[in-house]
Amino acid sequence: MKKKVVSLGILVLLLLITLVPAKVAKAADLAKKNVTTPADPSGATYDFYLVAKAVQDEGEDSFYFTPETAFSDVLEAKRDGNKALLWKTKSSKEVDNTLPSGEKIELAKELEGKISGALAVQSNIAAGTQVSLDPGYYLVIGKGPEILSPILASVTDEDVPLTAKASDIDFDKKILDVNETTDGAVSSTGNTAVAGEKDIVHYQLETHIPAYGSEVKELETDFTVMDKLSEGLTFNNDTAADGEKVKVYVADSEVTASAATWVLDTDDTDDEGEDFTFKVTFADSYVLNNENQPVKITFGAVVNSNAVIGTGGNPNEGTLKFSNEFSTGKGEGELDDEVKVYTAQLKVFKYQGSDVPLSGAAFTLYKDNQGEKGDPVGEPQTTKGDGNISFKDLAPGTYILEETTAPHGYHKHADMTITITASTDGSSFEFNGKFTYSGGPGEDGTVKVENIPGSVLPGTGGIGTRIFQIVGIGIVLLAGGMLFFFLKRRHADEGK
Repeated sequence: MKKKVVSLGILVLLLLITLVPAKVAKAADLAKKNVTTPADPSGATYDFYLVAKAVQDEGEDSFYFTPETAFSDVLEAKRDGNKALLWKTKSSKEVDNTLPSGEKIELAKELEGKISGALAVQSNIAAGTQVSLDPGYYLVIGKGPEILSPILASVTDEDVPLTAKASDIDFDKKILDVNETTDGAVSSTGNTAVAGEKDIVHYQLETHIPAYGSEVKELETDFTVMDKLSEGLTFNNDTAADGEKVKVYVADSEVTASAATWVLDTDDTDDEGEDFTFKVTFADSYVLNNENQPVKITFGAVVNSNAVIGTGGNPNEGTLKFSNEFSTGKGEGELDDEVKVYTAQLKVFKYQGSDVPLSGAAFTLYKDNQGEKGDPVGEPQTTKGDGNISFKDLAPGTYILEETTAPHGYHKHADMTITITASTDGSSFEFNGKFTYSGGPGEDGTVKVENIPGSVLPGTGGIGTRIFQIVGIGIVLLAGGMLFFFLKRRHADEGK
């Protein structure tokens, strides 16, 4: 699935610099101009640094740029052949406007590395705000809820709206599959699944490592992926099989845990008091040396007897935390994503007469195996005074319900074949925790099993027909004995 897709991540903000041909910009045009910061992300603020000042060319109607001291070495180094910096000089008024966008980004990053020696001309300007600037070439540094890479802006003879192009840090949690002890299934997006007790559900958390400015040597907020399982799901990395343990892949290669790569913590609370089932924390040096690399984390969890039945489901929430200031490695950004596993239940109501509940009826549920009883599902259940039992945490599928013990004096009910089907929401085809039933149960999943009179007279509560059988046999034996005695005596009389 694509989680609640939050547009967070390396935000590449880049203005294609407006360059004015020589002899067009007049002195009157070099007054202050309005520059508007990007409206998105709404929580960001921006600092403006003057990289090069626009100066009126004496005796000419054109202008040229004079680099500020803090940035001059970067700009001079960029004078490569005819790629004349993206800024005009007094000696070279012809400007090459074909510098590829990738090189513009690299130029912005190099300039950003020099801001410690520069003074911001405007600070903490909110998103979507208009500021008035003298003509010149500016580096704009964003800070806020997302990682913002620097903006290059040329302010000459027109107002400048800064525009943004987003390159997201995605955080995507999905369900990969269900190891089927029953008929578990996963939606096409991986957002939802249906499963039964003891099923193993495999998950994946996916993101990529952010990039930071070249001057960043450590991160204020560790690059961390956390996961929290609900009570209906069990995770134990120490005892799990290899396929269910936490594994980390970077650029599709498995990375072994170590102090230099990543470490695992389980069943704890983070610095902000948030509980987690496990947490993967990457070393700062590893993050800074592997920028933009894709990351995948996989693990497995087992559906247990505490699983919630119905539309509430059994959520599993993942959280990504990271430093969100490109130039400093400070700040804290966060992305969350959640998936759910749903389970069903089959309820049985044993009754007599007009829905009078009956205790003492034992039932066993089996997985259907081509029309025959397969493995039993869960434990046998026996009705109590309210006549109700339930088989919980079932996956969709076909089952056979057997009344293994009938209340005293009644026949066992015939076996019932019942099919449970998971429902989905409209065109999204996401499971929603609702189920339909066929083969006997009503809409709420309850199958009503009526008592069937059998081996005793209804309501007698006596020892049943066995006494009649014994008496009958006795009468037959007595009659046979009397007949034998009669015949033997008659034979004796005739012999006299």
